[in-house]
This record gives sequence, C-alpha cells and structure tokens, in this order.
Amino acid sequence: MDADELLERYYDVAAEGTTLLPFLRDVLAGRYGSVDRTTLVRFLDRLELIILGNIDVKREEVAGADADAALEATRAEFAQARALVADFKSPPDA
Repeated sequence: MDADELLERYYDVAAEGTTLLPFLRDVLAGRYGSVDRTTLVRFLDRLELIILGNIDVKREEVAGADADAALEATRAEFAQARALVADFKSPPDA
C-alpha cells in the first residue's frame, strides 16, 4: 500500500467518524495490509499539509475563528501519530 492508497483509506474511515490516531493504530496493527515506515511518514506529511491548509483557509473565510486552537490541537495529534510511527517496526515483507 502506498501513501495515496493510505490517504484514500483514511478519508473513507474519517467520513464514518474515525479520527487519525485510531486509524493509524489500525494501520500499524495490519488491518489494511502491510505498510512500511516510509509510506506512513509520507501519508502523515501529506495529510498534515492538507489539514493545516484547510485550517488556514477557514481562518481566512471566517473572522474570529479559533484557528490557533485548531492548529495547536492538530500539531499535537500529528506529534502523537509521528511518535507511533517512529516506534513502528516495519514487517519484513512491507
């Protein structure tokens, strides 16, 4: 599975209400097949850029939006996600 496929999977489960960390834990547990650390990092990099970009757009569209809190929460969530990935041992066949 590559980063694009992982991103598509994430969008599917996010539409059902699953957030990043539970999704990532499922990925790390092998629920969606084998994946390596490089793919996971690429996925997180792309998703973080997308989400932070969306927050910036909202900040421009809606005066008084609490974008700073959203940015802080997003960065904290991605820091947790990156820590999970850093501890992940890629399967030999990934």
